[in-house]
Amino acid sequence: MTAFFRRVTTRVCEPWFRAVLYLCVIPLLPEYIAPVMVILAVVAALRDAKKNAHPVTLGTIGWVLLAFVLYFAVSVPFAAQPLSALTSTGLWVMMFGGYLALTTVLTERRRLDDTLLLVTLVLGVVGLIGCVQYFLRFVGYETPLQVWAWLDKRVYAVFPFRVDLRIDGVRVCSTFGNPNILSQYLVMMIPFAAYHAFHAPHPSRRGISRFCLLAAIGCTAFTFSRGAYIALVAAAVVLVIANRRHIVTILMSALAALLLIPDAVWNRVVSLGTLDISGLERLSSWDICLEIIAEHPVFGTGCGIFYTWQVLAAAGTHAPHAHNTILQILVEGGIIALCLLLYLAFHIVHSGFMLIRRRESEQLGFAFLAFVAAYGTQAMVEYAFTFPVLVGTFAVVLALTDNATRLYLGRPVTELKRKKTKKEKVG
Repeated sequence: MTAFFRRVTTRVCEPWFRAVLYLCVIPLLPEYIAPVMVILAVVAALRDAKKNAHPVTLGTIGWVLLAFVLYFAVSVPFAAQPLSALTSTGLWVMMFGGYLALTTVLTERRRLDDTLLLVTLVLGVVGLIGCVQYFLRFVGYETPLQVWAWLDKRVYAVFPFRVDLRIDGVRVCSTFGNPNILSQYLVMMIPFAAYHAFHAPHPSRRGISRFCLLAAIGCTAFTFSRGAYIALVAAAVVLVIANRRHIVTILMSALAALLLIPDAVWNRVVSLGTLDISGLERLSSWDICLEIIAEHPVFGTGCGIFYTWQVLAAAGTHAPHAHNTILQILVEGGIIALCLLLYLAFHIVHSGFMLIRRRESEQLGFAFLAFVAAYGTQAMVEYAFTFPVLVGTFAVVLALTDNATRLYLGRPVTELKRKKTKKEKVG
């Protein structure tokens, strides 16, 4: 045990590990802490680059992400609400810093594997909290559904606009402020937890990773997000194809899991075919957003959801955004922004297929394809790029993609800055 703690202490003292840790623990903290953690991660990454004399790097996907951020930054003065656009663009800039930090420090496969482990552990903690919240409510204990509600109320009280923190029913939020936000984070990370749970290089890590995976899946069920249910099915299809040799074991495990699903979750699944208030609200918001897109098809109305929120509220719809990523991106940035976003998705898919072609990275490639299948499915009914944690999670996935292709396929990266060693200075 002493040796274990010594190894952990030594690892935490390394700047590259601190950079990864700062980014990975963001989902455990309130939304407004995310920018601070990104800044700490960037500082730690720069220290690691200086210590080891390796460059600050930018991968292929990073250039597309940078173009996406710069496009919104340039359009701020022309936005329908410049202040809102500036705030949202600042969020993207911060999270691009998180991408840059990860791309700089993940120079070895060992570091990449440690990052996937940390991502899985944090996912497991978030999922476990959500499961505990549901079961405590189930047995009659009135536990808070939002871990940080007590702090959020005090922080949001000073905001210039009202933030509604009320959650009805028993839809768990874990460390997030809303069950739909939580479900989007879970859907993003579950494919990578599934990879690490069964294909991690170190067998000793697989047991805890499998527990984390089960906790995350259970928490997804208790968010009662129907979009997340469909997204998990999409991811499962990809992962089943990846592990088709074990199809019998997978089917038996799936059957056992189905027998444990609570009635409340089954009722939510059955409601997929009905059009309730939530569905009608989405249809109404889509119709209104299509009208906005028709008026501003090329450049959109500017980054940020506040203009959309205003238009929807004026029309009597209470949705804060389009509840559809494609429509919302078209509203905010027009056809140009949508093309950039689709190009990002193309790079992830292409990287996944390239990784699949090599035996040593095959399963990791399928994890990226499962991410695209899951997140792409849920994106049809949700919009993630409003919240720091979700934008940061998306940036982490982009960084993992670039680093996986660099470490397994030898794809080149661009060196932005490198600290020269003493020998190089003398030479």
